[in-house]
Amino acid sequence: MSEATINAQNNRGQTVLHLAACYGHTEIAVALIGRMSEAAINAQNNRGQTVLHLAACYGHTEIAVALIGRMSEAAIKSQNNKGKTALHLAAVHTTIAIAINRRLSNAASGAHDLIDMANDTTTGPA
Repeated sequence: MSEATINAQNNRGQTVLHLAACYGHTEIAVALIGRMSEAAINAQNNRGQTVLHLAACYGHTEIAVALIGRMSEAAIKSQNNKGKTALHLAAVHTTIAIAINRRLSNAASGAHDLIDMANDTTTGPA
């Protein structure tokens, strides 16, 4: 697969990595993470979801752990169109939430900012 094809987004804004993460194709996702550009790994689809949102939502822990090592802090903290971060979606999947918190605990802003971001809304976390 060419670099242009790997990094391309479809009409829904999804890369092949979005699809691999959604369907839990761990080996494919890990291989793609090693080959894709940082911009493509951090890309959001038309619903504002990063690949991490999808991995967290569907409980694909191995994919999430591989992603957070390559994603920017801004992409990890990004909110989807419903205002949810990957950490909110991962709350039902404790292992992923722990991995995200560990990654952000090494960052200057810390994980608490990420949790507080959505808790400030009138609806609270989902």
